[in-house]
Amino acid sequence: MARWRKGLPDLSTGYHVEYRNPWLRTVVRLVLVLLVLGAGWQLYHLGYAQGGDDYGSARTELRDLRERVALLGHENRQLRQDNALLQRELTVEREVSNRVRLDIQGLERRVHELTEEVDFYRNIVSPDELERGLHIHKVQLTPADVPGAYRYQLVLTQVQGNRSLEGRVNLQLEGRRNGESIQLEHGDLVPGEADGRSFSFRYFQVVSGRLHLPGDVVPEALVVSVEPEGSHARSVQQREAWSSLFNEGDS
Repeated sequence: MARWRKGLPDLSTGYHVEYRNPWLRTVVRLVLVLLVLGAGWQLYHLGYAQGGDDYGSARTELRDLRERVALLGHENRQLRQDNALLQRELTVEREVSNRVRLDIQGLERRVHELTEEVDFYRNIVSPDELERGLHIHKVQLTPADVPGAYRYQLVLTQVQGNRSLEGRVNLQLEGRRNGESIQLEHGDLVPGEADGRSFSFRYFQVVSGRLHLPGDVVPEALVVSVEPEGSHARSVQQREAWSSLFNEGDS
């Protein structure tokens, strides 16, 4: 269909002729719309595909991380169990080591005691190296269960003598009180025994008792005096430093 529209002048009439199809414009617009929609769909699909790939990768990485965390947690629990087991084994080994050490110390003390007993009985049976008469063989202190209280023990022997000996043992403490030298007699140390502790034996006797030390006295030495009755035996005296009267660890 031809449609006339005023425009540039024609050579003959002053008008020009323009041919127009109204459906063509509609088709063109529809095609353009479809192209835009298609392009949008392609862009959406492309973005979705890429996003899906990223999401899948993220899920895979998250799953791997969770598996790694679970593995590390298992390894951590196993290490804790191993550490606890090692600690128990170490504790047992320490306890066994301490028991063995204490047993060895006890055996060493027992060997020392037996050696002293052997020497003691050897001196009684074969006293060739000792002077004839009364001897103080051993003096020992042991802390009691009350502060300032001690159990004392000493061994008296008679070398190359057939008579029974009787007499008294007196203890005397040398020390300091408020920086000044003092001496405490047997009656001060052992209440009720102002005259000392009695003894009576033929070959040997263990004399023991309990003494009490005043709290304000710093002991330095213990003097043991043995005075037999009669004129056929001589008196003996022995001075021992306070620290030497205890077994190791008792003082």
